Amino acid sequence: MNFMVIGSESSGAVSATPVNRTLNKLTDSQEARSSAYETVYEKTAVGGGTVLREENRKRVAPALQKVSENIAAREDINRTLRQAVSACKTLLETEDSTEQDSLTIELLESLEDLWEQRDVREPNWGDVLNVLQAVLAKADFRSLRKPQINAIKKVLSECLLLGTVEDSDVERSLNLLSESGFDPWIGLSGPSEE
Repeated sequence: MNFMVIGSESSGAVSATPVNRTLNKLTDSQEARSSAYETVYEKTAVGGGTVLREENRKRVAPALQKVSENIAAREDINRTLRQAVSACKTLLETEDSTEQDSLTIELLESLEDLWEQRDVREPNWGDVLNVLQAVLAKADFRSLRKPQINAIKKVLSECLLLGTVEDSDVERSLNLLSESGFDPWIGLSGPSEE
């Protein structure tokens, strides 16, 4: 409740007359519902309403749902990358040809899984992965040398596992592959004339 002053403050005469104020609805938008929640009741002109559904669940906004799906997909990509790096490390350490074949298959399957999810990451990431797959598609894994396997591991761990792959990371991966003896442009050169 508010009070109104009658007279001047210097005269000392103050009357405590209550002033009633009412709030008026200015727009129809005050009845609008948030788009983040599903409507459970049907609005009526009289008030009240009829139940549309028995449940009241918060609906996830499409933008938030896309972000959470992207986070999950990126985590899946990182897990697959870590498995591929682990396969490369073990491939560097083992001398058993059966285990090397098994690790090679594991590495190639990891790269195929990553290729299926390339749209989740930025274009540079997909480019590096594409070059790596092109190089490995033409490679004979039984004849790979340790520096070549190490270069593959470095491309996976130091270029593809980054938060964002920049142009400089693409150049670095191309340099790592070519310095180890791979031809990173083999995917563009077409079939060899042998």
